[in-house]
Amino acid sequence: MTDRPAPTAVRRPWTLWAALVMVALEVAVLVVSAGFFVVLSRSGDTEVGSSLLSLAVMFGVLALGLVAVIMGLYRMHRWARPATVAWQVLLILFGLSVLGSGWLLPVGSIVPAVLCLAALFAPPSLAAYGAAIAEHEARARAAQDALAAGITDDAGSADPADDAESAGDADDAVGAGRADGANGAGSADGGRSSDRSGRAGRPERPARAKSNPARSKKKR
Repeated sequence: MTDRPAPTAVRRPWTLWAALVMVALEVAVLVVSAGFFVVLSRSGDTEVGSSLLSLAVMFGVLALGLVAVIMGLYRMHRWARPATVAWQVLLILFGLSVLGSGWLLPVGSIVPAVLCLAALFAPPSLAAYGAAIAEHEARARAAQDALAAGITDDAGSADPADDAESAGDADDAVGAGRADGANGAGSADGGRSSDRSGRAGRPERPARAKSNPARSKKKR
């Protein structure tokens, strides 16, 4: 389970708060529109009602996404700024596409988007955002260094034990080999002594007298 990133300690300028307010207003408009579509779906026919329900679901999903963007902007994370810019550009394009259908939709789409972009890219917002991103990166590097140091310490503490264990195994093997050698030598000495005792217990055979050819000739 990953830890939730802490908010930055960098002070948020009023321009960034203005951008947050614009995005929050857009979330409110999406939620109200989704509720309005749900109400209209119950009073119309089946096909129109299903289309309105689909629009309501889509607006609800967009509202949830923008809530996540607001949280990212408040914490001044790197990913939240391009996400905000992309959404404002989409709103501007939508407002331009409905210019001929009255003034409410174009103005309600273009004006908040332009104000949000202007506040987001104002010099105070850029400076605060840059400082916050640097702080987030410093925290990430510190966490990585701490993790690497912990892994190194664990590896260092585990190596002597492994070496001692392997040395003990080697000593045991050498001791066992010497014991086997001693047992083999003892068995060999026992075999030799048993052979000697067996030979000593046997009766000696009488030596045969060698015949002298000279004496045999004289007797003849």
